[in-house]
Amino acid sequence: MRRRTPTRLLIADEVGLGKTIQAGILIRHLWLTKPGARVLILAPKAVTSQWQIELREKLNLLVPIYDGKAFTWYPSLALQCQSTEKVAKDEWHKENIVITSSHLMRRRDRIGEIQEAEPWDLIIVDEAHHARRRGMVGSSDRRPNQMLHLLTKLPEKTEAMVFLTATPMQVNPTEVYDLLRVLGLPDEWSEDNFLSYFDIVTSTNPTNKELSFAAKMFRNLEENFEPIDEIHIDRIFKGISSVKRRKVLKALRDSTGLKIQNLSTEERKKALQVLKAYSPVSVLISRHTRRLLRMYYKQGKISTPIAQRRVHDEFIHMTESERSVYDQLEDYITSTFNAAEPDKKTAAGFVLTVYRKRIASSFYALSQTLSKRLRKLRNDPRSNCKYFSMREYTGRRSLY
Repeated sequence: MRRRTPTRLLIADEVGLGKTIQAGILIRHLWLTKPGARVLILAPKAVTSQWQIELREKLNLLVPIYDGKAFTWYPSLALQCQSTEKVAKDEWHKENIVITSSHLMRRRDRIGEIQEAEPWDLIIVDEAHHARRRGMVGSSDRRPNQMLHLLTKLPEKTEAMVFLTATPMQVNPTEVYDLLRVLGLPDEWSEDNFLSYFDIVTSTNPTNKELSFAAKMFRNLEENFEPIDEIHIDRIFKGISSVKRRKVLKALRDSTGLKIQNLSTEERKKALQVLKAYSPVSVLISRHTRRLLRMYYKQGKISTPIAQRRVHDEFIHMTESERSVYDQLEDYITSTFNAAEPDKKTAAGFVLTVYRKRIASSFYALSQTLSKRLRKLRNDPRSNCKYFSMREYTGRRSLY
């Protein structure tokens, strides 16, 4: 992240491998090299508190959360009775470093606050995969959703951006392209060229024309970013003579495209490996998996072993009353699903799984969910009310 300035990167590590901490270390580094640097952290509302806690406990950074009306700081001895402060819409973004909800800022009545603010030195976006286009894949009219619309405004406000997501490769390639486009793909990398490039480099026997096109895009990447890393080159050409190595690289870097035609079958395969290793994905995405880290550990590249997940089933013996509730719930789920109209069965089944999750959590959780559902069926205006505070909730658990 620090090697290339300004930093523009999509961190796509698997869940639990420390994306938040990586971003926090980058903030620490920025603040050490540029005291008072401006940093904006956009995260889903549900995880803004988690961000605040991680930054405070792991990196000693005391960062307020802006909820649309006020700042809230992490509780500490220094901020007793002063951990909340009201702030105006046109003032909150003057704070040097702040966490706020991406759900809030992508709203039409709020996005202007981002646009009117002074530029930031770094903007971090968590759960960036929520930015996508509306409509079905393949549709001719797929407009950006509000989150993607917000992201397209960020390059105007900063030169450094870090996006975080655990699921970049589990979505349509177009959605990966949209994120990389915001991070700064060269103009030549249009959506069609982006998709064509990967179609070519993953094919077994591309034509000279196709290979020449991929080589052209490869040269464009090297011109706009940096030459392919020698580590990748050494790995690809391990056991291959230096003469063939130079021949392949010269062919890929030849702007006339004529040298591509003189490559042998073996050399063309190596050229494709180079093109696979150096692409917009390798330049702008950093991805680690547990499998990869375990391999690094075996090779001695890291000293900390990665925990292995061992699933051990524990069976719960229910009392008669507990079994009765469970059986009645299953009957309710089955009968409701069967009664649903054919075109709504999938949606109904998805909703009904919530009840199984609730009973797996606690009988209290199930009772609250069923009560809310009953009030809604009766058109009770209280259906969206929350009756208990968290303190009251913990005090009433014993009643259920």
